[in-house]
Amino acid sequence: MSDIGNQYSYTDPETGAKVVVAGEEQHSDRFAVLRREGPSEPWEFDASHQLRRTAELAVEHRSGQGTGDEFTIVELTPEKAS
Repeated sequence: MSDIGNQYSYTDPETGAKVVVAGEEQHSDRFAVLRREGPSEPWEFDASHQLRRTAELAVEHRSGQGTGDEFTIVELTPEKAS
């Protein structure tokens, strides 16, 4: 991934904090999949997607792997690159 890529932010569903992540240079991603190992663990960025349905399919696939991890989908907001 290039350092010229897009940057996005999302709001952490647990803490309400703004989190900035880098996206793929050629994509305009709109949704992020977040993962955590359990209810007492923090949410971590897992992947970004252009379509909500693609994010939902990714969650279905990852959930089916039997790791016991929790997943959620949040909206991404474009950020100006610094």
